[in-house]
Amino acid sequence: KVSVVETPGWFSDPTPPDWIKDEVLHSVSMCSPGPHVFLLLVPIIRSFTEKDLKALVEIMKPLTERVWRHCMVVFTWGNWINDVPVENYIVREGKELQELLEKCGNRYHVLNLDCSDYSVQVQELFQKIIDMVKQIKKCFNKGEENKLWILPLQAKQIEKEWNSVSVSGDVTSEYGSISDNRRRQCHDQVAEWLTKTSFTFHSILKQVYICDKCKLSFSRRVTVVDTPGWWWVYPREDTPKLDQIEIQNSVHLCPPGPHVFLLVIPVDLYLPELVKASLKQHLELFKEEIWKHTLVLFTMSDGLGTKTVEEHIESEEGLQWMVNKCGNRYHVLNNKDHSDKTQVKELLEKIEEMWAGNEDPYYEVELDRATELETKRETGDKMARRLKRINERQSRIMKELFGGERSPVSDIRIVLVGQKCSGKSRAGNMILFKDLFDNQQDQRENAKCVKHEGRFNGVKVSVVETPGWFSDPTPPDWIKDEVLHSVSMCSPGPHVFLLLVPILRSFTEKDLKALLEIMKPLTERVWRHCMVLFTWGNWINDVPVENYIVREGKELQELLEKCGNRYHVLNPKCSDYSVQVKELFQKIIDMVTHNKG
Repeated sequence: KVSVVETPGWFSDPTPPDWIKDEVLHSVSMCSPGPHVFLLLVPIIRSFTEKDLKALVEIMKPLTERVWRHCMVVFTWGNWINDVPVENYIVREGKELQELLEKCGNRYHVLNLDCSDYSVQVQELFQKIIDMVKQIKKCFNKGEENKLWILPLQAKQIEKEWNSVSVSGDVTSEYGSISDNRRRQCHDQVAEWLTKTSFTFHSILKQVYICDKCKLSFSRRVTVVDTPGWWWVYPREDTPKLDQIEIQNSVHLCPPGPHVFLLVIPVDLYLPELVKASLKQHLELFKEEIWKHTLVLFTMSDGLGTKTVEEHIESEEGLQWMVNKCGNRYHVLNNKDHSDKTQVKELLEKIEEMWAGNEDPYYEVELDRATELETKRETGDKMARRLKRINERQSRIMKELFGGERSPVSDIRIVLVGQKCSGKSRAGNMILFKDLFDNQQDQRENAKCVKHEGRFNGVKVSVVETPGWFSDPTPPDWIKDEVLHSVSMCSPGPHVFLLLVPILRSFTEKDLKALLEIMKPLTERVWRHCMVLFTWGNWINDVPVENYIVREGKELQELLEKCGNRYHVLNPKCSDYSVQVKELFQKIIDMVTHNKG
């Protein structure tokens, strides 16, 4: 039997009215002898601020400090972040949200309202509640425990669903050509996460024919440059350096400069401070003049219903800020309606009107900057090719030296080490060719090491997944203890520690310090048995991983050096990843042969 009491909500205010507190207090008596759990609802679609924390703490105050033992955070609107682990949101939201989670014993769960079958999510929520009740051994008030009481607390929020994030793209509406075919296309692989920029530009160029290097639309030659996107909540420092260089280089692909930057935003985007800060930081890659040449392009206009875009802008402070920064220039595009040619024609007319009114009709490219970027690119490419050659030569030498000494292996023992959201569970499942590791493992409070086994070409493969940690140069001691414990789970010892580095974000000094701290109890000897495993390989498409390595800088290179420059890439989007896994096993066997154990 499940009983749920919904308490009244309140508007965002650090001092909610007393009658709300009275109602929350009254709710306890409505589920006699007392609720098993208070679910504190936090919508992922907006930032969790200091005001929100103060309000929740104030609301719970009449229930005394004892209540926090019975609390769990439930993140709603889980569809907002799609398949990205909620820990990404938690880490970047900052101290207020982490303080709330700490008060709740780091218990949390995510509900995705768009999931076609959410029974699994609810079942997992019930299991977490039952686990909590068993640990506490009672409900909030003493009494029987044969019923499950759930008490949601919910602040009033915008009821509309938000479903995308912001990226920038640029387009020039006169003569020009795209001559650099090395530029990466990120959006197709992460379309669930980024605004449909490629789809938007496809709409613009729908009724065109292809020339040698450009396209013709409404008697205009149109050159479109689609820039790499960035994660909507990441500060710029977390965006890979490779992506930042590509974003900066975009203006040099349409000389003498783009007439317009189209800032592509889904019309129903909620723009909290976190997203606003990220947007500002990324546009700072260009000169301040960029705002004079920028037009906001609202996509997915069918999501507005009967509301006009002007009414929508007026109702959102963040959107007002953005439109004002762009000189009140904006256009609405319905991506789904390809038959309506007028919307693209009107967009091109607005672009022409804008650059006709500007003192400079196009964003002036700094030639010195172009030369600097090209030099940086060429130097990076040269270093990447050199690194790749060194790696290939190292493999050849290993084969020549130990080719005759290789004896058939009977088992391979692997330990996965990495932060939360680094892709450990997915990597473990790829290595074992089975969905054995639970992606929710890292979400659990004080998670333990988990071991699963499988076979590959007759070889027994054992994989231990260690608990992850939040981005922090000083991870908690219990994480170190678990990593140390993983060794005894692979008796007589692991062949390799795979240190997971997700390519979709930058590898910082904090990340390096954390990994060094985690591995410290295993002594310096451990590095002879370590290999870096780059996850989310689909993020860079066909670009060699060495390009990412050389541009990320000294921290990543220092980690690779400690691992004897051993590394491998896993692309989860590859239709047949058995080749990737086979190559990984071969690298592990080569390392074991070299280490003689």
